[in-house]
Amino acid sequence: MRANFLLSLMVSLIFVSISIAGYYDSGYIEWKQPNGVTFIARLVWDEISCNFETKDGYQIIRGDDYYYYYAILDENGDFKASNHRVGIDPPLKESYKLKRKGKALVEIEARRKARNEARKKALAEMSKKFRQRLSKYSNGLGKVTTASDPYNMGIVLVEFSDVKRYKDSEHPNGYNVDDFNNMMFSTNHVWYDPEG
Repeated sequence: MRANFLLSLMVSLIFVSISIAGYYDSGYIEWKQPNGVTFIARLVWDEISCNFETKDGYQIIRGDDYYYYYAILDENGDFKASNHRVGIDPPLKESYKLKRKGKALVEIEARRKARNEARKKALAEMSKKFRQRLSKYSNGLGKVTTASDPYNMGIVLVEFSDVKRYKDSEHPNGYNVDDFNNMMFSTNHVWYDPEG
């Protein structure tokens, strides 16, 4: 029964961490048009909105034909493709530092707010269910608490003979044993050498 509970807890945590999408920034990298022409641009997005900008500051968007076009605004204030292809045609001055406006911006903010509210509600519900299930097993797992008092616990670290320390003076060819010891052991803690 406990094994099923712990397994379901692990699966739930993995699912939640995967399902909560996050911010992505490609940095300025080289992109390629279908005809082979290349250009430098940066893609920044989350699950709600996307901005795609050249190094010169022109907003671009990928068209239905898979070519990248300089962006212009549609009637709702959202990006749409112009007739000028990036790296092939001259950039449009309307595309320079272009930002969404009006209805499109309001819709994005509404979706972002709804997503955040749904995320808070889902996490609160999961937390409530977890506390309820955990309270059933509190006798077997020890005292269940929500206090923020620290718990002191010992940690046993084992050094395996097949894991090498530095093979030479360059990192990352292993690890330096002094760095390892200084990181893990601190004041009021002792360690014992198994060889005496």
